[in-house]
Amino acid sequence: MNPERFLRSFHILDLLVGQEDGLRLSEIRDALMLPASSLHNMLKTMVAAGVLAVNEDLRYVVGPRMRDLARVTVDAIDVRQHARPHLDALAREIGHDAYLGLRRGRRVFYADRCLSGVRVSLKVQLGVPLYLHSTATGKLFAAHAPELADQALQGPLRRFTRRTLTDPAALAAEYDRIRKRGWAISQEETVAGIVGYAVPIRAGNAL
Repeated sequence: MNPERFLRSFHILDLLVGQEDGLRLSEIRDALMLPASSLHNMLKTMVAAGVLAVNEDLRYVVGPRMRDLARVTVDAIDVRQHARPHLDALAREIGHDAYLGLRRGRRVFYADRCLSGVRVSLKVQLGVPLYLHSTATGKLFAAHAPELADQALQGPLRRFTRRTLTDPAALAAEYDRIRKRGWAISQEETVAGIVGYAVPIRAGNAL
């Protein structure tokens, strides 16, 4: 496969993650600025491989093969067993849901969660890559990993709410603030009305 075409498939997956209703070909084309003809061929290939699925409304969503891979990845992570008691204690103390975020290569994702029992709770899928520009956990990891920061700053920076950082200069400044204060916050940047905090767990000087 052409290297550029291979990378585009990941851009498509990044775009569709968290889009429960999916996106039409035209929406994907506009977001990624790709030619419609070549994009259509890529989408057909990804659907045939089970990486994507397309519904009756011709909207593309993450397919069963990727969801299975995400579940296998999460199930193989032993660190959850060690972190679970602390995560549960944190959820009880703060009165809000608590998530364990991890990095694998150029991906950041939630590996586990403990629900606090509050009536209003946000359903977040485990094992699904997080956005590096709009989630507190994604921003925290990117701020401390130059290769992740470069990946995010090269875009596209998708807008989810009116507060999403879509200007590379503003995002770079946000990363700098995170490095200085030591923690990250997403202030309604992915979902309106939802504020998230991310605090690092360090092993020596590494995140």
